[in-house]
Amino acid sequence: MLGIAFALLAACGWATANVIARLGLQYLTPTLGTLLSVLSSLVALFVATIVLQPGAFNLTLSTTLWFAGAGVLNFALGRFFSFQSIIRIGVSRAVVVEAINPLIAVALAAMLLGETITWPIAVGTAALCAWTVFQTR
Repeated sequence: MLGIAFALLAACGWATANVIARLGLQYLTPTLGTLLSVLSSLVALFVATIVLQPGAFNLTLSTTLWFAGAGVLNFALGRFFSFQSIIRIGVSRAVVVEAINPLIAVALAAMLLGETITWPIAVGTAALCAWTVFQTR
């Protein structure tokens, strides 16, 4: 149950961040917006990690590389492309198209991690993707 609550809080944070980004993108480019967003996230997370998890920086090289890759894909490239789409088609349309994320995540989890795609996951993912197609028309 706590995992679902965290997922809902993440969704609220991402949704609010998209609206805030659209307001800021009126005054600067998506590239600079991405840079400012990533830097502010880095500072906030660094401070939070030091305060909430002392000694958390005892990492292996492989762990560091995995999370560095996730950071480049999510924070840098993901935000950059998201901000580009927000500028071009607006928040409401951009986030609907970005909602295809579960299909990609489920497929990658099955292919790369060996996770099982159950019927509820398959049906839920298909419904989300169908809704995305419906919303973009």
